[in-house]
Amino acid sequence: MKIKKIYYLLLVFFIFYGCSVENKNKKIEPNKKLTKEVVERESNDINSSKNNIKVKKSFYYSNFYTFKGHKERVTDITIQNSILASADESGEIRLSDIKQKKFLKLLKERFTIIALKFFHNSNFLISSNSNQEIIIWEIEKNRVFRKKKLFSFYVTSITIDKNDNIITGCSDGKVRFYNRDLKEIRDFKAHKGAINSIATNNNFIVTGGEDKKTIIWDSKYNIIRVLHHLKRVNSVAINKNIVASGGEDGKIILYNLINKREKAITIHKKGIIDLLFYNDNYIISSSKDNSVRFSNIDDAKTEFSLFLQLGVSKMVLDLEKNYLIYGLNRDVKVIKIEEK
Repeated sequence: MKIKKIYYLLLVFFIFYGCSVENKNKKIEPNKKLTKEVVERESNDINSSKNNIKVKKSFYYSNFYTFKGHKERVTDITIQNSILASADESGEIRLSDIKQKKFLKLLKERFTIIALKFFHNSNFLISSNSNQEIIIWEIEKNRVFRKKKLFSFYVTSITIDKNDNIITGCSDGKVRFYNRDLKEIRDFKAHKGAINSIATNNNFIVTGGEDKKTIIWDSKYNIIRVLHHLKRVNSVAINKNIVASGGEDGKIILYNLINKREKAITIHKKGIIDLLFYNDNYIISSSKDNSVRFSNIDDAKTEFSLFLQLGVSKMVLDLEKNYLIYGLNRDVKVIKIEEK
């Protein structure tokens, strides 16, 4: 009996001691499922990356100035070196100096201007009109520098690449490229209906159309991604890494070109009119709900809103002075974005 008791005591001792040693030296493995869930939660932001340290900022705005003088509704605006150009349905283009709050000169044609854009040299502008024409204006000499009749389609949207090549979205669904002499360089079919908006960051082209699609194209005009809305696309924007698409369905779809993440945010009650990026983390959106919202891309938190009596036609940013400029009926409003 004594031998059995000693045996059982030794057995219990070695079992306990062995377990203790094993626990001390055992490598603790992470719960892979839990780790994956945490990473996914942390990576939910459209802008997230391993080395991305975000500092939360707070913004507000102050009214700066209102440029008046248009006879009809403002259809498009563009800015270069603090010189503002605004076009309207009567065919007028008014040029103003934002810094000096001063009207400079008037360019005039007979037809409604649809799209307007400065070249990188602010002495030249390009416009498209309802008479199926595109026109290059030489501002200093107050004259038409080049004009091209298009016949079978309208240019609905214009963007300029880093080499001053003209990239246009057209009513027949094609993207067309022109040089400064308005000679067509190339074209390709992008959408089944009209293209309503076009943008580029010089590496990618983004088009949004009546067919409810926003399409991202690489430099060889291959499709990288298609974003789908429930209704037509009214506006597209692109910065270094992110594409934004605004639809008549009121949704803003964001797509990150680096991590391939896509998400939709709803911050408006009606269709989107225009979109702009503010730096890398914020987006400015105007809507048919008569509001303009300045929002964080990642959490869709609205930093500030403008509630207006009418919908904004178009918006541009002067990042040098942090001015947001937008067309509101016959006026062009300028507000200053401030950081708290």
